[in-house]
Amino acid sequence: MVFNIDRKMKPLVRAIKSKPIKFEVFQKGSFLRSDKHWGTAEVSLAPLEKQAVITTSSEIIGERRARTGGRVTVQVRVARPITESDTGLANRQKAPTVQKQWIRIER
Repeated sequence: MVFNIDRKMKPLVRAIKSKPIKFEVFQKGSFLRSDKHWGTAEVSLAPLEKQAVITTSSEIIGERRARTGGRVTVQVRVARPITESDTGLANRQKAPTVQKQWIRIER
């Protein structure tokens, strides 16, 4: 997904510091069956202040904070870090493009 952000807005910087991004994992249902909710995973966006690319693996937590044993690997990229005053001119390079297999389910 691609989002446009306004770097001059202070609420954006506050939200990145304090709130994580939440991912919900579902299993696709078959014919006449609904999708099954496996759990959620949360990733903190605070490192985006000093880094252009975050790659992190987060544990999937089921209902009532029960551990499911699964993990989600997430990569978040921005063109340059959110606050440029901490990074200087050295980190103005573009984020590299990497293609990887992102999920494998074994039965």
